Amino acid sequence: PPLPPPPRAPRRPNSARPLVPIDATPRKAGAVGPGARRLRAASWNVAGLRGLLRREEGRSTLRRLVDEEGVDVLMLQETKLQESHVAEVEAALYEALGGGEAWRAAWACSTARKGYAGVSTLWRRRVGDAACRPLSVDPAHEADREGRALLWELSGASAAGGGGGGGGPR
Repeated sequence: PPLPPPPRAPRRPNSARPLVPIDATPRKAGAVGPGARRLRAASWNVAGLRGLLRREEGRSTLRRLVDEEGVDVLMLQETKLQESHVAEVEAALYEALGGGEAWRAAWACSTARKGYAGVSTLWRRRVGDAACRPLSVDPAHEADREGRALLWELSGASAAGGGGGGGGPR
């Protein structure tokens, strides 16, 4: 006969769970050379940014992620916004992050379908002279109209952020 499964560990209460599961990647304070500045980036599939910002828990989690991890660049996927929503959502997002005077944002929204895909990149103004724009991978392909990619450029560096299909864990 097959063996019974091993007993499950008791679940911790929600308050004891870490904000974001932390992998084994080392986070060394001295990993950069003397005088160098560290740039911290985070990526999150929000599975609908308006819904996240409507909930106190969502706003609080966003703020804690940025503050506790020291995030300078935040890339959000699956924002599911239409271009007509951006101004209102951007104001709510800045408020959740503690004020728009500290942040800048860029958006790519789906023009192929309403309430579909979409990405945003936010960066702290203190990072320096940066620019962000939609990234075209193949103008003939539908994905270019789905608002899936932005190119963020900082003097001396750049990063592409985007979202693929199939949402991740919430």
